[in-house]
Amino acid sequence: MRGTDCKLDPGLLLATRSERCIVRIMQNKRRFVRVQPEAAAPVEVQLIGTDFIDILQAEDISEGGVRIIVPHAFQGCTIDAEIDLIITLPAAKSFKASGRIKHIRADDTAFGVEFTDIADHWRTELQSYVLQRLETMDAF
Repeated sequence: MRGTDCKLDPGLLLATRSERCIVRIMQNKRRFVRVQPEAAAPVEVQLIGTDFIDILQAEDISEGGVRIIVPHAFQGCTIDAEIDLIITLPAAKSFKASGRIKHIRADDTAFGVEFTDIADHWRTELQSYVLQRLETMDAF
């Protein structure tokens, strides 16, 4: 990585692909960069669990997982519960993934899912989506 070629946020060290930099996160323990979908182009997430099915939107998404907005104080999910998801990225076909609930917001308005099974082709599509969002500098 040639640091002189990069415009980096010193807190997160995020750089865009067009600057030919490696994306790194130093203040965050996450392995993957998360991005927020554009308001005008949401990421739809259909959830299928043991006791629930719902169609919601992603608050943020990465190659490793998704945080899902739950406007109606979602009940029926617990930490480590396995769920199936159908994710629709903007301007892309829907794809299936499996995951495990890793975090539930205290007010039950969102929860985080770590992907446990996602086809390689769709992981590549997800990587491309994250890089495209990074180029608009809406990542965090």
